[in-house]
Amino acid sequence: MRGVHIFFDYVSQYMKTRLQYRTDLIVEFLSDLLFQAVNLIFILVVFGHTTSLSGWSREEIIFIYGFFFSSFCCFYLLL
Repeated sequence: MRGVHIFFDYVSQYMKTRLQYRTDLIVEFLSDLLFQAVNLIFILVVFGHTTSLSGWSREEIIFIYGFFFSSFCCFYLLL
């Protein structure tokens, strides 16, 4: 139980340091959002010129990308 308490104390301190510079936090959030949008647009452009890549359809690739991104977000949240 002590480890859980230490973890939440760490997260609390980390959030305090991240929120100290609000403009930096907003710029980082917007740049990450733009990066993900560019990646998604790239996938859509590639599949605009072809119907499949090695048997993978556009919907399957977008699902895998979304699945990776959701796990990456969980990791980044705890970083």
